[in-house]
Amino acid sequence: MPPVAPAGSPYNVTVVEIMSDHAMLSWEAPLSHLHNGVIREYLVELTREEGGNGSVVQHTTATTSALVGGLHPDANYSVRIAGHTVETGPYSDPLHLHTLEDGKYTHSLKSALTAVRSACNY
Repeated sequence: MPPVAPAGSPYNVTVVEIMSDHAMLSWEAPLSHLHNGVIREYLVELTREEGGNGSVVQHTTATTSALVGGLHPDANYSVRIAGHTVETGPYSDPLHLHTLEDGKYTHSLKSALTAVRSACNY
């Protein structure tokens, strides 16, 4: 039987790290008996909510994680992910995330790097 779309969706979608303009996401592959072939890539879709006019950021990856850029600061997004064999399977349940205000994470990161450099005498 030729491969078809996965019968199951990715699950356990998690925001690993969030910044003002991008987010690092991870997830689990659909259960193996639901793959229906080799999952060649994952489609990651972030839809901006609240006044974002439903703008969508799309990203593809061959792994179960993705760093997705092009996001707006201080904005709400709905994230969903689907596996793709020769066809696209069902999307995961949506996960909602909120990006940080512009500069918030950068300042914290700079402070952390400064502290590490001081401790290491850089």
